[in-house]
Amino acid sequence: MSPDPHVNLVECNGEIIDIKNQNIHQKLDDIIDILQEEENIKIKSLLVLVEK
Repeated sequence: MSPDPHVNLVECNGEIIDIKNQNIHQKLDDIIDILQEEENIKIKSLLVLVEK
């Protein structure tokens, strides 16, 4: 895995799509900040599952 923050969408068929939407990246950064600062959870990586 790349050490740089990135967002990938993995389809059920195994296809991996790289998501470049900066708004999504900012929202995920906000979630990480909240978990670290308000919940005192040290984040190594963040995995978000989405069912469509």
